[in-house]
Amino acid sequence: MKNAIKYILLTCLTTIIVVAGDLDDPNAQYEIGLQFFKEKNYGEAKRWFLLAAEQSHSDAQYRIGKMHHYGEGVEKDFNKALHYFLARYLGHKIPIKDLGQKIEEIWRQQKNLVNEYVGN
Repeated sequence: MKNAIKYILLTCLTTIIVVAGDLDDPNAQYEIGLQFFKEKNYGEAKRWFLLAAEQSHSDAQYRIGKMHHYGEGVEKDFNKALHYFLARYLGHKIPIKDLGQKIEEIWRQQKNLVNEYVGN
């Protein structure tokens, strides 16, 4: 009986979270992704993390980056990992679609600083 009640409550909670996730709530989407990640359902975890990350949810951006870095359910891709890590690092003030441009800008600034330092 105790397990049945626990199962029913968990099912109801999951339903509420999924509905909230479908309503573009990045916190709920991240939590759904986290549950799938814990269950090693990386495909669904990535789907929900991406929904949250596209709305500038920093923890979701980090998780997606980490998945790409370690190849958890996705092919290892250090460029994508860097993309999402930087999105989080930059305080998620930049839409992900504009991040490539921001990375190039930061790279140019760093290169210019190095050139100034070495006298080129």
